[in-house]
Amino acid sequence: MLRPDINYLPAIAMLGSDRMLACSLDRINGRLIKPEDENQRLLLALHDYSHSTGTLIRDTDAELMFKQWSEHGALSVNHCLGKLAGEFLDWKGDRFEVYPGKLKDWQALCSLLDPSWIIGWSYQQFLVTGVLSEETVCTLLDSQCPIALPKSMAEKYADNHIHLGGHGSANLALCDFALYGAELKGNFHWPRRAEYYEFESGLRDKQHIPKLMNLLVCQLVNKIWDNTEKADFAPVDWVGLDILHFQLALPCYGDLPIDTPARFLVCNAYDGDRTAIARWLMLITGFLHQFSTEECLQLRACIQISNILRNYMIVAGVGLTQFVQYFQFKGRKVHNNQNNLQYQPNAFVFDMRQQTYRQYRVSPDLIAGYSKSKPSESGRYKLERSVFEKFANDLDSHRFHENTHFVCHFTRNGDRENKEQYSLRKKLHAQVRKLQEFQNSNHCSDVSSRHDVEKRYDLRKMGKYSKTGT
Repeated sequence: MLRPDINYLPAIAMLGSDRMLACSLDRINGRLIKPEDENQRLLLALHDYSHSTGTLIRDTDAELMFKQWSEHGALSVNHCLGKLAGEFLDWKGDRFEVYPGKLKDWQALCSLLDPSWIIGWSYQQFLVTGVLSEETVCTLLDSQCPIALPKSMAEKYADNHIHLGGHGSANLALCDFALYGAELKGNFHWPRRAEYYEFESGLRDKQHIPKLMNLLVCQLVNKIWDNTEKADFAPVDWVGLDILHFQLALPCYGDLPIDTPARFLVCNAYDGDRTAIARWLMLITGFLHQFSTEECLQLRACIQISNILRNYMIVAGVGLTQFVQYFQFKGRKVHNNQNNLQYQPNAFVFDMRQQTYRQYRVSPDLIAGYSKSKPSESGRYKLERSVFEKFANDLDSHRFHENTHFVCHFTRNGDRENKEQYSLRKKLHAQVRKLQEFQNSNHCSDVSSRHDVEKRYDLRKMGKYSKTGT
């Protein structure tokens, strides 16, 4: 498990604690919060992260950490972002990368904070000082690693046991919730994060998290095109979120003036031709350039709620049962075909390079699908070539076809009291027979490419199956 250095906890709590989010919303709604009361909430938030650090945090330690980060007796969002950027990020001329000696601490930090805000703050500093233009920033963000890892110079390496559907970046889902108001349809189980006291205790409803984020982003986007000097944002009411409908933050951006860096960056965040992962970075950089994090409470709350939503999408040092909860969390898998934010194609090529050889673990259902129309259990499986062929074509479009193969991973789930597991074994046997049929199929050995009519490939070479699974 990645355990962050406790010296970074004040910044982590300020940027991502639900206690500090509540404080921001109280101030947005006009409640008077004294500085000493806000500091006390921050000290309580530090204790919420004891689980992440693996040790109980003493009151004296919390007070000392606060003094090390505070300025004039208070801690600011802008100061936290700037200090983290200065300590971790190194400018390489065309991208930001983490300092090699700080890589381990950076990875632990990224398990609790979205690094996009730190990267975006660094780019907006170049905009403010005139080092880079907004056009150059957008171009660089297309190729910027979303977690600022060093660019790999390795010749070839193997990347094994990648779970299909559990790989990629949360930036796509965050962008979809923020800009297009993606809805969480149906009932599903939210993962548990011990550091979020207000949401885990039931004081606040987790279903409000994406709604609140969408509301704050809509307010910030609309304000960027509002020429009035006074930032009169509407109040944010938790109760009102129950009846709030998701909104499209900028429904007609093509007709709006693009005469400032912030407007240029936000409009490019809507551009479906841009790199999907970079669009979240563009939106963040535009917000940070337009608003002061201390003067604009909506931006401060947006930073905090987006970090909370993002952390519910990622796995952070948990066991197998908890991993399954995170893996099945539907909020991170975007299916926005209209705005080029599809999760599956982007997850394939998120960090894939020509020198990467990757093994994906998939369910056997990908090839041997379950059919309810068949009469018996043993005959209810049929070959599903179309889905597997689509994955192969997506890889082929990026020239990664020869670098990738799929391993079918069977499950051992079943009734633990029934030692024979006869019904389960019968189903698995039928499914294995279908997989063997796939391996011997001539129909799957000569498939034409969608992108090159003269090119053909063998689907069977991409598929294997393992004898055991979890």
